[in-house]
Amino acid sequence: MFLSHTSELRELPEPRSFVAAAEAAVARAGDAVADMAYFTARDVTPEQVDREQLAEADVYVLIAGFCYGTPVRDRPEVSYTEQEFQTATDTGLPRLVFLLAEDTAGPPALFRDLRYGARQEAFRQRLHDSGVTVTTVSSPDQLETELLQALTDLARPKQLSMPAGRIWNIPARTFTFTGREDLLIGLRTALCSGQPAVVQAMNGMGGVGKTTTAIEYAHRYAKDYDLAWWVPSEDPALIAERLAALAQALDLATDQDPPTIALARLRGTLQTRSRWLLVFDNAEDATALRPLLPDGNGHVIITSRNPNWTDVGAALPVREFARAESVDLLRSRRPQLTETDADRIADALGDLPLGPVSKSVRAIRRWLRCGWWLRSGQRVCRNEWLRRGGV
Repeated sequence: MFLSHTSELRELPEPRSFVAAAEAAVARAGDAVADMAYFTARDVTPEQVDREQLAEADVYVLIAGFCYGTPVRDRPEVSYTEQEFQTATDTGLPRLVFLLAEDTAGPPALFRDLRYGARQEAFRQRLHDSGVTVTTVSSPDQLETELLQALTDLARPKQLSMPAGRIWNIPARTFTFTGREDLLIGLRTALCSGQPAVVQAMNGMGGVGKTTTAIEYAHRYAKDYDLAWWVPSEDPALIAERLAALAQALDLATDQDPPTIALARLRGTLQTRSRWLLVFDNAEDATALRPLLPDGNGHVIITSRNPNWTDVGAALPVREFARAESVDLLRSRRPQLTETDADRIADALGDLPLGPVSKSVRAIRRWLRCGWWLRSGQRVCRNEWLRRGGV
């Protein structure tokens, strides 16, 4: 999305400028902004950079105020905004033109152009006569609303599948994964109904199998996804960076692009494609994550110890194992355990599926023989077991 404007519109009016409002509309539409303010240093003229960026853009957006702007160095008879409009016209780009109204409120700097005011007035008139539909706006909020509507209505080609080549960073599967069939069925049902699924721990407890269930789901249904991306989400400040890495993997951005640009391109791409899965693991802050969740026909899984996700997606509580599942898990990790020993350990641990066994079978049996579990009480035993390494 190539955004054309003069410099004062980036700063005025305060506290929210016209350019800020336009960028918000573009981001909400799932697009990225190309703007002279974001172009990096290069050994070419500004005119060349301007033309190259316009050539790569999908849509041209002009915000025309009352100031003429900077004349082009090699063509002083035209400003950069005039040149950009002409280039977009010559190349056949879709053009969305917004004209600040005479009753627009703002400081004098928004309207005063003592040197080139007559040129700008003539340019504004040419826009009316250019054959393109011009929308008049008088405030940043109105610009955001009108631009978002125009972008939503604009017919653009949509891709329904991901690029060739599979994109996959899901952690390795736990091959001794046990049980959770009802949870996996519920997860699949929620995702196929078109809403995010939140795999929740009951009572905020960790270690109940949220992450391993999400991993198992991704591997079990791998054939249904061309893209599956794991996003560690404990630190909300790092989520955008990890999504930007996905945008780079999809060749939507480079490491030189600001994260906001990478995220806008990613959201726009996922919005028009299917067969993708994003997993936000260990997300605790629903307020921070909600603006980053993509729209579209793909699937989103969130694992969390926080129960407050009711307005985000379908809640799927992860409860303790059934006793048979607990016994199967313990014996799959330590085949030397008898069913009786495994049953007693499962009982003492409250049937929690807590990671790989780290104690030797000899130590487990010694503790069981001396009655340590029963002598100390289940609650104390569980805490001590976890402190020593747990299951």
